[in-house]
Amino acid sequence: MLPGSVSIPERRVLKLLQWGEPVRRPWRLKCPSHLLFLPQLDAAFPDARFVMTHRDPTDVMVSVVDVFTEVSKLMSEAPDLHYLGQLNVEHWSVGMERALAFRDAGHDARFYDIEFQAMQRDPLGEVRRLYAWLGEPVSETFEQRMQCWWRENAEARVASVHPEPAAFGLDLDRVRPLFAGYVERMRQWTTR
Repeated sequence: MLPGSVSIPERRVLKLLQWGEPVRRPWRLKCPSHLLFLPQLDAAFPDARFVMTHRDPTDVMVSVVDVFTEVSKLMSEAPDLHYLGQLNVEHWSVGMERALAFRDAGHDARFYDIEFQAMQRDPLGEVRRLYAWLGEPVSETFEQRMQCWWRENAEARVASVHPEPAAFGLDLDRVRPLFAGYVERMRQWTTR
């Protein structure tokens, strides 16, 4: 299968998963890798809308590579950490470039942008604004459950600890410029 045809099988799988359900509900997919294939997703799902939570990718690159490392350990006793570092820098920088191009090609209005720190400060307010954009109601029960979930998970959250960037062959001062165009646009999108 060609990388550009990724969305057609995905559409078929979603239809299969929804088959036999008495009520059809909209799908809400969370897959950051979709950034690489927005035109293909658009071809398969022309009515899709996109929600992007924004922060400088450089600030989370070590965390992302660390997750890839842990997954790789399931298949290899000695994953190549420098390869995984380079792979993720390339993957996410290409993804961001493609996302910018897709938005610039007339699709910007289909995106709802949330700044990560704003979501941390006021999750319920951000969700209310998102649902208003989607034209979806936010019930009192939904609000109560979300507040409860947020509180319980905040209390149980453990601080993340990751290796130094050098363990993955990364120099974040060299990575940061790869995302400069995106970061500039991110600031425009999230300023309200």
